[in-house]
Amino acid sequence: MKFLSIIYGVTIRLRNWLYDHGYFRSERGVLPTIVIGNFTVGGNAKSPIAQAVATELRKHGFTPSILLRGYGGSFRGPHLVTERDSPANVGDEACMHMSVLPDVPIVVSRDRLAGVRMIAERDLADVVVLDDGLQHRALK
Repeated sequence: MKFLSIIYGVTIRLRNWLYDHGYFRSERGVLPTIVIGNFTVGGNAKSPIAQAVATELRKHGFTPSILLRGYGGSFRGPHLVTERDSPANVGDEACMHMSVLPDVPIVVSRDRLAGVRMIAERDLADVVVLDDGLQHRALK
């Protein structure tokens, strides 16, 4: 197992170096974006925090949208989640967000930059809450 963690660590350092030195491109989104995340994956309460942030933004007059990858779903996106969607196509987290915050647009997109663009083009929100996005370096 230690060997696999070494390979993973080297891969992540190489990827970050490629972004840092301009070999991989990073772009700013067209909307302000709040990123919820940390340095580990899974089970760290990022989704409930994203929901709390979206709720607070609404209380202060903003129109937020939650953007996430859609882990476990088949859609690559960008896709606006509706009540017709299921965990099989958008992932269970997207469905959970939809049930807790039915008035907040939930968008799944493996390409987060494309997701932000879609939110802006459809005028769905004025701020994006990115659920679990610290490792997604294509979006500055």
